[in-house]
This record gives sequence, C-alpha cells and structure tokens, in this order.
Amino acid sequence: MNKLPDLIYSQPLGVLCTSDENCNPSGATLFYVVKDDKLYSVTHEDSLKVKHIRNNPNVCLVVSNTVDYQQAQLYATAKIVKKPQDYLPLIEDAIAEYSKKTNDFIPYMHITTEGLAPVVIELTPKRNKSYRPSEGLVEQDLSS
Repeated sequence: MNKLPDLIYSQPLGVLCTSDENCNPSGATLFYVVKDDKLYSVTHEDSLKVKHIRNNPNVCLVVSNTVDYQQAQLYATAKIVKKPQDYLPLIEDAIAEYSKKTNDFIPYMHITTEGLAPVVIELTPKRNKSYRPSEGLVEQDLSS
C-alpha cells in the first residue's frame, strides 16, 4: 500500500463520515491512531457509526489543518475488529500521549461507561483526495 498523506499522521483527530442503508449521511469526530497504514479508533458498541459500518463499510475520514489550510479525504473500508483488546493499549497510549502534549481532553474514559462495551474500528484506506496550497488537489489510489 502507498504511504498515507503526511496530514493523516500529523493530525490525530478527524471526522468519520458514514451512511446508513438508505445512504443518509452522518459525521462524527474521532481520535485515531495509524499502524501499518491502517487507522484505528475506539467507540462504543451502540454508536451510530458502528451501526452504519455494519450496514455499509464504505466510509470517508476528513482531516484538516486550518493553520496552513491542508485537507485530506481518506476513502476507506471500515470494519469492527474482532479482538478489540489487541488494539486498545495502542489507542490508549496514543490518547494519553496526545493529552499530555496538548492538554486536550479525549473522552475515551466516557466511552467505556457510555452504552455497551468499547469497540475498535479499523479503516483500510482505498484512495485519498488531499489539498495543500503548495500542491493543489492531489488524488491517490491507495488500494494497490
């Protein structure tokens, strides 16, 4: 798989866009971690994004940097990981590191008490559309 855009590595927050079986869209902000060119996030079992992913695994993650107006739209296939415990330490460590560095609060602890058990979502990128003022719009196939 080709390398993901630098913006995906530098910004740990994005908006995950999903849709239901009738193509009604929804967007949700999430914290993600990149490992082996895949992205991982944690949420709770009864979240709308999990329900949408179970019906339609095609998603888009939008990440932006307003300082120098960069944007990436990462089109991906999402799936619910069968063994979330294999990825929760990775995500928890990244959240703790980010929170220390930025003093920003990531509500992971609320996820474990909100609704059902925590669920890990895995995103496998298929293509990317990104914009940087110095390069303009760039489209890239990430599936091969």
